[in-house]
This record gives sequence, structure tokens and C-alpha cells, in this order.
Amino acid sequence: MKRLKWSIYVILLLILASCTNNNKQKSGITQPISIYKVWQFKKSDSTGNTNHKSTVWIGDNLLDMTNKDTLRFSYGNTNNKPTAYPYKVIHDTIFINNKPGYKILKLTATELDLMAAFKNSGKQNADKDSVVMIYRTK
Repeated sequence: MKRLKWSIYVILLLILASCTNNNKQKSGITQPISIYKVWQFKKSDSTGNTNHKSTVWIGDNLLDMTNKDTLRFSYGNTNNKPTAYPYKVIHDTIFINNKPGYKILKLTATELDLMAAFKNSGKQNADKDSVVMIYRTK
């Protein structure tokens, strides 16, 4: 009988300890990582040719990727309706209208870094200048 009581106490202590552990683990869980949300433009960085005109202004925009097949793009400082584009994400690339649009450099629960490549104005053999656009969750 004493052995049974002792076993019950041990089992209760183990259950209590596991519940306490689960609460600690749950409190450390952050938002799930997903690209399918609304992203707000924060800043851009240029790599390569700093004289490239496209890197100077990209604008305060929103990417609404909550719909998994229609990307909605809008500027935060205008009242115009968002422009919708069919898109899909394959590996680390966002395809817009079935053409590679952006390479995903970083994706966390709160940050999305995209790279777009541009050629210098009209020169066929020109070096590429890359623009990294950094978005945060809205």
C-alpha cells in the first residue's frame, strides 16, 4: 500500500513538472513564419551600381499576400485601389504573371527581404544592379 501511495505521488509530480515545462515552452513560441500576410515597405538597399535611378525611390507600398494566388500591391500614400497580380511562390522566388519577379532573401515572422534585379538604362551588356526591399508585417 505504501508503495502504491509513493508511486501515485511520483506520477503526480511528473505530471505537474511536465505541465510546468509545457507552459514555459508555449510562452516562448512566436508568430508562425508565413509569407501569406500583409507586408509594409520599410526601406531599400542597393547593391552594385549606386548611380542606378531605380534604386533611389521605390515608395511606401503594401504587399497583400494573404490570398495565395493574387498579390495586391498598393501605395500607402494614395487612395488608389490596389493593383492585383496573379502570383505563386516556388522555393525562394516569387513569380508574378508566371515570370520570376523577386528572390526571397529573408523570411521571418515579421520581416521579408526581397531582391529585384534591374539592368542599367538600355545597355545590353550592363552590369546588374540589385535592389533589396525590406518589408515588415503590418
